Amino acid sequence: MRQFWGKIFGTVFGYLLFRQAGAALGLLIGHYFDQGLMRRLKSSIGPRDPAARRAYFNATFLVMGYLAKIDGRVNEAEIECARNIMQRSNLNQSLNNDAIKLFNRGKVADFNLAAVLEGLWQASRGHPGLVHLFIETLLELALIDGDLNNDERRLLLLVCQHLHCPPQLFEELRSSHSTRHSFYQGWQSSTKDQRKANSNTNSLDQAYAVLGVSSSDNIATIKKAYRKLMNQHHPDKMVAKGLPAEMLKLAQEKTQQISAAYDAIREARGFR
Repeated sequence: MRQFWGKIFGTVFGYLLFRQAGAALGLLIGHYFDQGLMRRLKSSIGPRDPAARRAYFNATFLVMGYLAKIDGRVNEAEIECARNIMQRSNLNQSLNNDAIKLFNRGKVADFNLAAVLEGLWQASRGHPGLVHLFIETLLELALIDGDLNNDERRLLLLVCQHLHCPPQLFEELRSSHSTRHSFYQGWQSSTKDQRKANSNTNSLDQAYAVLGVSSSDNIATIKKAYRKLMNQHHPDKMVAKGLPAEMLKLAQEKTQQISAAYDAIREARGFR
C-alpha cells in the first residue's frame, strides 16, 4: 500500500506560497509525513492480522474444552456456560459451529495445551487486556459449579505460566471476577437513589475491589487505577491487538463493569 497524499498537499501548498522552491520543500516535508503515517498504519494494521484473531478464537474454545474435561467429566453447568459464552460472543452460525468443534477437540486425550498457549502468546504479543480477558473467560467456566477444584486450579496456573501472568495476578483476577459480576448485577438492577442509599454497604466495597483499590485510597489513586484498567481493556485496543471482532461484546462487558464500579465510587465520594 502506497501513501502519497502528504507529498501532493505539501507540493501544492508549497508552490502556492513560494513557487518552485516552496514546491520542492513541500514535497520533502510531505514525504516525511507519509513515511510517518505509513509506520503508524502498519503498526495498527499488523496486529489485526486474521491469523492473530483466529489464534485467540481457537485458543479460547480449545482450552475451555480442555478445562471442562480436566476433572474427568463435563457436566451440564459447564456445557451451558460454554454455550452462554458463545452466544454472548455474537458468533454467526458458521463460527458457532467452529467454536463447538474446538470445544470438543479440547477434550481429547492428546490435546497439546502448550502449543495452543504459545500460539496465543505470540498472537496477543503479551497484551495484558487480552491475556486477562482470556483467563477470566476460563475462570467463568471453572467457577460455574462453585470454587476451583485442585485440577482446575493447577491447569489455570499452568495457563498463567505460559502467558506470563504471575500467580499473584491470577489470584487477583479470580477474586475480582466473582466480585465484579456480583457487583454489576446489583448495580444494573438498582436505581440511582438506591445506589446512594446503599453507598456504605457491601456493594461499595465490591466497587473498590473491582478497581483494585481501597476506601482509604485518595481520589487521585482511584482515578489512576480506573484509567489504567480502561486503557488495558478498551475494546477497540483489544481488537487491534488480536481480539476477534465477534468476541468484542465480552470485552465491552468488562469495561462496563469497571465503569459502573468507578461511577459508584464517584457518587459515594462526590468527585467528578
